[in-house]
Amino acid sequence: MSKQRSVNRYRVIDLAIFAVLTAVFECLIVKASSGLFRQENWVVSLTCAMACIVYMRWGVWGCIHAVLGGVVWCAANGTAGRQLPGWCFYIIYGAGNALSLAVVPLMKKIGKEEIRKSKWKILFISLLTQLLMHIGRVTAAFLCGVPAGELISFFTTDALSYVFTALVVFAASAADGVYEDQLHYLKRLQKEE
Repeated sequence: MSKQRSVNRYRVIDLAIFAVLTAVFECLIVKASSGLFRQENWVVSLTCAMACIVYMRWGVWGCIHAVLGGVVWCAANGTAGRQLPGWCFYIIYGAGNALSLAVVPLMKKIGKEEIRKSKWKILFISLLTQLLMHIGRVTAAFLCGVPAGELISFFTTDALSYVFTALVVFAASAADGVYEDQLHYLKRLQKEE
């Protein structure tokens, strides 16, 4: 079997594992928060953290996880009793999260290894990715007809997600090979053998 085919197979398996983790985490968090903190006006999500990790590992492929996380979040929350049609929430959180893809060219410009080796750059990329998701959601919400006065809630209700995103990405960066470009990681492992 060729090395390219092996890398492609590894990428598919890796992306699938992260997709399952993203979906499971979002469902668990939504169910836990809706049961424990039903009256609170905030949301916690690990979608951005998972997308950040996959953006580092595989580049643009992380957009799948950003969109998936938004769609799963909507499905787990349900849309009953909301002012907008249900499909609007899937557009807001699915397509809105896709704007985080804009972080990938910046990661390439800075250099993934430079980011991985600097806590400040990890923090910057993590928070920028979350901010891009919020800007995408606000834009999609505006296009779906959410009144301008309510758009700010997309930032305020998700404030805890900034903290969780940074913590999860920092934890991933501490583990060998988790927050690392996987082609670089495989080459590094091969050299170490």
